[in-house]
Amino acid sequence: KKTIKGLSLKISAVETDASYSVQLGRLAIIGKQQAAPKKVNQVTIDNRTFDEEGKYAGVNLSWQATTKNKLDHYEIYQVNNDGSRSFLGATNTTNFYLNALKRNGQHNETNLMVVPVDIWNQRGDASDQVTLKWPDNRKPKAAFTVNRTLAAPGNTIKFTNASSKNATSYKWEFDGATKTTSTAKNPTVTYRKAGTYNVTLTAKNKDGQRHVTMKKLITITPKAQGALTLLSKNAKTSASGYTNSSEAPKMAVDGKLDTKWCATGKAPHTLTLDLGRQTTVSAVKLAHAKAGGEGADMNTRAWTIQVSTDGKRYTDVARTYNNTQATSLNTFAATSARYVRLVVDKPTQVADTAVRIYEMDVLGLTQTLK
Repeated sequence: KKTIKGLSLKISAVETDASYSVQLGRLAIIGKQQAAPKKVNQVTIDNRTFDEEGKYAGVNLSWQATTKNKLDHYEIYQVNNDGSRSFLGATNTTNFYLNALKRNGQHNETNLMVVPVDIWNQRGDASDQVTLKWPDNRKPKAAFTVNRTLAAPGNTIKFTNASSKNATSYKWEFDGATKTTSTAKNPTVTYRKAGTYNVTLTAKNKDGQRHVTMKKLITITPKAQGALTLLSKNAKTSASGYTNSSEAPKMAVDGKLDTKWCATGKAPHTLTLDLGRQTTVSAVKLAHAKAGGEGADMNTRAWTIQVSTDGKRYTDVARTYNNTQATSLNTFAATSARYVRLVVDKPTQVADTAVRIYEMDVLGLTQTLK
């Protein structure tokens, strides 16, 4: 008998070609093949979250292994309606997070399985499955955006429908407007009298309807004649972090698209602006990565806008879940604020965790309305 102390592999090529490379995942000597591993037990969904339309899910799975002897890893599959499997991922631990699991059409259930795999690449039984139940999204979700919530009497205000795609008809209700109802998909409205007004949108299809009411969304005042005032230029800034002095928080309010605030590390990332005094705030415009010349994959995906009068107690006023654009505009009911905070929880379209904000413009009036 001899003792093996080392094992190597040499690969050579007749010609040099930089377009090719070789990668070895594992090189090993293994013993005699044993029986395939037994199935795992108690596959469990520990936590689940769904997007706004119930089309994607984040799922935390865990399970118990029957044996660790010669076990290499676990494979996670989705069981399709025809009995076939779709590979979702692999891990060498007894838990796994499924990110953005896509719903299969209008099916209300998705079966998930965990398959143990040993060092000989033998797969065990997968009879222990778990079922993810999706929310009922047959009825359309009603949602909309508006180009301006703070305006003067007679100004035109444009509403954009953001309801789920399965909606087939709409009904709008505009309290106090010159035309109080509309069935247009994206209506325009004017108001003659000063005041604050509610807006309701109902989205319908053959399965039913759902509505959303935004209370006191529209503020009409003679003080809002013309364009809204940029309140944030060179405002005092602070942030949860930043990469270096050339990408500091103040770069997001310098009025330039060749400078940015950038922070790395685990989200959320926060950027706080001190406007210097109490103002009336009704919109925040953001310039993301592509606006500054970077790739669209680096555009900020999800964030929350918060406001405060004292810098201690903050209120959420706007939420974006799925942005892909280079620039974005969040409008919300006019509110008194001195501090405006951006909280980014999904910094990019991909796995990159660095946030990139080239400009953060806070819009409104320099004076309060009360």
